Amino acid sequence: LCEAGNLPDALAAFVAAREIYASAGCLRTLEGAQVLRCLGGAKQATEDLEGATGAYAEARAALEEEGMLESDEGAALFFSVGIARRDQGDGEGAVEAYEEAARIRRKLGSLDTPEGAALLTNMGTAKSAQGDVEGALAAYTEAKRIHEQNGTADSSDSAALWKNIFLGLSVHGDHDEALEAYAKTRNLHELKDVLKMGDVTGFLRTLGAREGSLVRQQAEAAERQRAKAERPQDAPKDLAGELSSMERVINLRRKAGTIETPSGATLLTNIGLARRAAGDVQGALEAYEEAFRIREGTKTLETPGGAQLLNSIGVAQFDIGELDEALDAYKEALRICFRTDSLETTDGALLLLNIGIANRVRGDLDSAIKAYSRACHVRENGG
Repeated sequence: LCEAGNLPDALAAFVAAREIYASAGCLRTLEGAQVLRCLGGAKQATEDLEGATGAYAEARAALEEEGMLESDEGAALFFSVGIARRDQGDGEGAVEAYEEAARIRRKLGSLDTPEGAALLTNMGTAKSAQGDVEGALAAYTEAKRIHEQNGTADSSDSAALWKNIFLGLSVHGDHDEALEAYAKTRNLHELKDVLKMGDVTGFLRTLGAREGSLVRQQAEAAERQRAKAERPQDAPKDLAGELSSMERVINLRRKAGTIETPSGATLLTNIGLARRAAGDVQGALEAYEEAFRIREGTKTLETPGGAQLLNSIGVAQFDIGELDEALDAYKEALRICFRTDSLETTDGALLLLNIGIANRVRGDLDSAIKAYSRACHVRENGG
């Protein structure tokens, strides 16, 4: 019933089983302890943590009376207690229970099992939450060994383990090993929600050019600058009013025949920025495309302004899921930046950041890291 997700019926069944065992005088037996542990698990699943704790305490008393606390059932009980303490916010108590379960399994020779691997993974997570990163990595490493030994290295449990190894290594500063763990996680289940993109983003920011916290700070500053630059100049509070004003000006220039100029292209680029900021990405692309045509006609595409336009086009294409097209626009912008010697600027850093983001989403981690690293370098040197 629990596996089928029918928790109320499962809980009722375990309550009834407890009453039967109690009536028969069999509650303080190994079998009674198993029923009590399962009852505790059902109560915990229905968020009755106090009831779960009570059931686990009864189960422990039963095992102690039978002299069976140091058994596989005792280890399973301590594991359940650890999970309950974790859910109650008692991280230190959770670690203590997990360690007792691991001690018992080591003594019995039953640690090298799927249950032992699950125990060690949970222990690592609890230790990590307590700030004991080295202890967490030691537990994860042992769990990994067990998965490899038992031929379960490609299981979903193993994917979750690799995710934890990745996070632990990245926090610990072991960047090369973290990259290997990240790649293993991707290969197992193509992430399948096991690894949140925020975890990867945080790692990439930490990694940067592999030069420490300064790189991370510069990457974060560049990302903030990107957010600022993607809005129209001076970030007007009345975005709708500003957009309306710019569109009136562009219409007047159309009537006067003065739109086909570099300044007309710049105005259209700003209109595109405003439309995107207002949520009209398709409208932004229309403005950018007209600006692109004008810059080609006026032979001003191969300029810093042209590179900025291509960067904006790439961002809008990224917004609507056209990843390949976005990368093409970014690469053309990058080529122009190199040609015009304008990469070592704030706009250049933003372009590199966008290239990193797009490659990260595409799954090309090496290219993402290189772009992030170069963006940090540009920012560090005043760009």
